Amino acid sequence: MQERHLNDRVFTPISKEEVKGAFRKMKSGKAVGPDLMNGGHNTVIPLYNKGDAQDCNNYRGIKLLSHTKKLWKRIIEGKVKKGGFNS
Repeated sequence: MQERHLNDRVFTPISKEEVKGAFRKMKSGKAVGPDLMNGGHNTVIPLYNKGDAQDCNNYRGIKLLSHTKKLWKRIIEGKVKKGGFNS
């Protein structure tokens, strides 16, 4: 019963206000990331961190997301937080 109640709050249609709110939170001047030309997958870029550049352990990965995916991610995160799934 409780699961259905939480799901009803999370899986409601996305409102214009949610999209506008998520869009406002996005930073301007950032790279747009990959588009659908590469199949719509995230692109992971290895970023040198410290130490020997020949050692793969001295790199960390960053994900480039398209603006659409960033908006979608923010909207879903907002719905999850409102639905009480913070655990």
